[in-house]
Amino acid sequence: MSTIRNGERKPAVTRREFAKAQAAAGAVKEIITERELCQNLCISSGTAKNWRDSGKLPFIRLARSIRYHWPSCVQAMVRSQSGGAQ
Repeated sequence: MSTIRNGERKPAVTRREFAKAQAAAGAVKEIITERELCQNLCISSGTAKNWRDSGKLPFIRLARSIRYHWPSCVQAMVRSQSGGAQ
């Protein structure tokens, strides 16, 4: 469904409005952007690219954008840990 705003046809709800509504409802965001991944893991975008290219991080390519399934990334990080207390 779409609405007409200022003579142009636009979606009734923008992506940003939808994301805000999900956050307000307490929905867990499972598909995240590279920026969000880097913030969550405290890494640079270059490190994210290196890990993605080496197969350390699973990712989804949507057209020209890269997205990550957060639970799969957490599992991959746990699997790649070596040493330390468990």
